[in-house]
Formats: sequence, structure tokens, C-alpha cells
Amino acid sequence: MPKSKSTSTFTQQFAELEAIIKKFESEEWNIDEGLVEFERALELAKQLKKTIRTAENTVEQLKNKYSEEEE
Repeated sequence: MPKSKSTSTFTQQFAELEAIIKKFESEEWNIDEGLVEFERALELAKQLKKTIRTAENTVEQLKNKYSEEEE
């Protein structure tokens, strides 16, 4: 199955968030740069959470659809 655009975007966003976290863990930051990166990390986390929530809802809908067909 080919990767969809949303999967690729999710993967890219997650990788970017991980990179920011690793930078925070391994480097010293000046306050201005740190705040910019922190804000970007929060934006990414929000987007990823929304994507996961959408996927969870889709899974629930599919489960309901196929459990109804079995009855």
C-alpha cells in the first residue's frame, strides 16, 4: 500500500519534533532561539495530536461498521 500524503506529513512532523527535542537535550540555547524552537515544537505536537485523534475516530468508525455487518 503506498504511503498517503497524511502519513508522510505525520512522519515528517514527528521527525521534526524529535529533532527539536534532541537539540534541547544536547545543546545550549539562547533564549530567543529556544523560544522559537519551543513554539514550533508545541505547534507540531498539536498537529500530531489532531492527526492521531482523527485516526482513532476512523478506526472506531470502521470497527463499528464491521461489527454491525457481522450481526
